[in-house]
Amino acid sequence: MNKINLQNPIHMSSYQCPYTNYRSCYIAFFDILGFKDLVQYNSHEELSKIFFGAFDFSILASINDAKVSIKNPIETVLNSITISDSIIYWTNGSSLEDFFLIFQTSATLMITALSLGLPLRGAISVGPLSRSQGSYDFNKASTRSAVIGKPIVDAFLLEKEQNWSGCIVDEKCINLYLREIEKRNLVEEDPWGISKMLESKRIIQYPVPMRNGKRQNHHVINWTLGGLFENYSIDQLKRSFSSHNKSVSIKNVKQKIDNTVEFYRIQKEV
Repeated sequence: MNKINLQNPIHMSSYQCPYTNYRSCYIAFFDILGFKDLVQYNSHEELSKIFFGAFDFSILASINDAKVSIKNPIETVLNSITISDSIIYWTNGSSLEDFFLIFQTSATLMITALSLGLPLRGAISVGPLSRSQGSYDFNKASTRSAVIGKPIVDAFLLEKEQNWSGCIVDEKCINLYLREIEKRNLVEEDPWGISKMLESKRIIQYPVPMRNGKRQNHHVINWTLGGLFENYSIDQLKRSFSSHNKSVSIKNVKQKIDNTVEFYRIQKEV
């Protein structure tokens, strides 16, 4: 087996990990709000149950629910990686089906996560991505995984700026989506409504509350349309932020709750 000489930069430059390039794909970045309290005030065993039980299943169910609703022979793929409180998933391309898949998955995940007491804050962006996955040694004992690309940074920055539980859809995604509809000239049967997502109010424009105290108009996921919220009360929504021993006494946490409740009241007209 050839050894890599760490002291020889020429030798190092000749070594390259195998990786996959995605020329253009959609990427979603989510954080779990209150994650610090979640870790601090629950045992590791309880934390594992929360993540690898109901929450992990909700991600799986969200992906599968979205995929089975696409009446199209094109096989759509959604990749996912979760590190601590950050959830990242991305498509293999940027077709209309890819957009529908990542949007539908994100919307369903936000709904199910809220019901599990794990409110999310996220953003969806689009662009080129590269991924490597494998091992560093011949017996595959040392594993490695890396995902890099500008859309991760774009989605991350959009996610961090928000002061609520919500999900911004980057304007780049909206523009690409509209171009693809025009290019495809959808006149065939469209049972999953991909060409009518903006008209259906599943994606709406909203003055998003930002961390700097200002409001910015963005396209956002209208997660309140989910069937789970047909009879959901304001008190239930608020309890999602305090579930699993999370504290809600801090001022900025109260602001996130108030901003989320305000969005819910406006969309549900309650």
